[in-house]
Order: sequence, then structure tokens, then C-alpha cells
Amino acid sequence: MVEASDFEIKKALVGLAIEKSLLEFSDTVLEVVSDRLQDDFKIFIPDSYEHPEYLNHVLKDLFGGASVIITNSIQKHLDDFSDNKSIKEFLIQIKK
Repeated sequence: MVEASDFEIKKALVGLAIEKSLLEFSDTVLEVVSDRLQDDFKIFIPDSYEHPEYLNHVLKDLFGGASVIITNSIQKHLDDFSDNKSIKEFLIQIKK
């Protein structure tokens, strides 16, 4: 049995938090954000863990000031893990 690395677990956790937050608005929001990340940066939603600046850019471009609602939702979903250095840094980067 292959065990997932700490990095892979955090990446999956962040990806799920992003997807859940986007789905709280609609399936369409999830699809549009996912498509933009793929079209503009050639990444998938979980890859935002490594490139939070891309997610930040897409959210601001699509939703302007309202993007803060999505980033706050992502933060809420990751609150239990926000004491982790890399997740804390991810949260800082998506809120810039």
C-alpha cells in the first residue's frame, strides 16, 4: 500500500476546500474557475495549493471585490488546519 505524502494530503485538502467553497455558489462557478485556471495557467484546482497567486488572480478577475466572499469561505473550510505553516501561507496568498 502506498501512503500519501504530507504534501499530497495538504494539496488534496486545499483542493477540496476550494471546490466546496465554489460549489456553495453554484456548479457553474466551480466550472468557470476551473476552466480559467486550466486555460490561463495550465493547472487544476488542487494545484492552487502550490500556486495560490493563480487562484487569487482568477477570482479577482472573475468576481472583483466579491472574490473576498469566496476566499473567506475557503479560509473557513481550512480553519482547523490554519496553524499549519504551508496552509497558513496559502491562505495569506489567496487574500492578497
